[in-house]
Amino acid sequence: MIQEVYVAEKTEGKLFKVILVIEGKEAIAIFNEKGEEMK
Repeated sequence: MIQEVYVAEKTEGKLFKVILVIEGKEAIAIFNEKGEEMK
């Protein structure tokens, strides 16, 4: 269960770094402008 989602910053003008807080643990995901997760 995702408790909170933060759009931490927009990088390179196109990528978004999102910090997901899941059960008290932070996970950082990078998404492109289409909302696709970047690995």
